[in-house]
Amino acid sequence: MLDPHPLIKEVTGLPDDKWGDRVTVVIVAMLGVTPAHWPPRRCLVRERKGAVHAPKTVEFVDAVPLTTCGKYDKKALVASLAAP
Repeated sequence: MLDPHPLIKEVTGLPDDKWGDRVTVVIVAMLGVTPAHWPPRRCLVRERKGAVHAPKTVEFVDAVPLTTCGKYDKKALVASLAAP
């Protein structure tokens, strides 16, 4: 199992026409964090778990929506990322 990266807030599947779901990493945008920080980690996942489990896309968001209980609202997150 890989140690979680402090920038990663959620790993989820987004709808994909070809595969049904595509593995997506959600990162909360912070000062100085850019998409360039992610590729080495993607390669590490591919090496250890295989290409099927490696994230296909990386999404940067300002904040992850929360439920009333304070947990990540995955449905709201997927809906916001899947919207055109």
